[in-house]
Amino acid sequence: LPNKLKKIDDYAFGDCENLKDITIPKSVEDMVACEIGFTKTFICGPKDYSEKIDGVQIYCYNGTAGEKYAKENGLNYEYLDAPAHEHRYVSKIIKKPTYTSTGIETYTCSKCKSFSSYVIPKLKLNEVSNLKTSSITTNSIKLSWNKVKDAKGYEVYQNGKKIKTVTGTSYTVSKLKAGTTYKFNIKPYTKSSNKTVYGNKSMTLTTTTKAKAVSLKVTSGKKKATLKWGKVTGATNYKVYYKTSSKGKWIGLKTVN
Repeated sequence: LPNKLKKIDDYAFGDCENLKDITIPKSVEDMVACEIGFTKTFICGPKDYSEKIDGVQIYCYNGTAGEKYAKENGLNYEYLDAPAHEHRYVSKIIKKPTYTSTGIETYTCSKCKSFSSYVIPKLKLNEVSNLKTSSITTNSIKLSWNKVKDAKGYEVYQNGKKIKTVTGTSYTVSKLKAGTTYKFNIKPYTKSSNKTVYGNKSMTLTTTTKAKAVSLKVTSGKKKATLKWGKVTGATNYKVYYKTSSKGKWIGLKTVN
């Protein structure tokens, strides 16, 4: 801006979201509201203030209206009249992030007092890891997983549909069909500012319940035996075993479909 400029009027650069840095000369004596670094200026006022634009940098002189405006509005600023030096910034977290709101970290140069502030992103729940089965029967599957930091509980999903909310790190899914394949996911959640915040679903675990035992009928003959059994749901093949004594080991004979 020109060195003879005396005043920057209200809303002069309001809604200029692409204006990221500006130099304000010493001659400026009057800066009031929303001139630089804000958007939605139609609601600008003493109570219902505008929304700040991220990353705006003001270059100004010590003890001027430009410095005062930057400080009052929490905008990043750097002095143009500071002696040449290497900045030595001291950081300070003035607002810690939560799972529902961002935080703010400031950096102030210990030599020239130039100031910057940065938004710290909201906290985010990690995904559930190490989802696995710890036991499988013909009609149930027990799931287990690692604890997620800050999680208050977990939602269990079966084939894409939520079936249960638990607080622990294991759950037994029952009333399943034998010899049937199922897909499971776990989604963690926590509480913050009276709101429920969810993490992403875990990777999908695909597993199958055990098949039911066959109903076997054996008919003996001369140097042979005929085996017959009923079809088992979910089975694609059947493996025949035999042994020659009650204490002998079972030996795989043949796989049939």
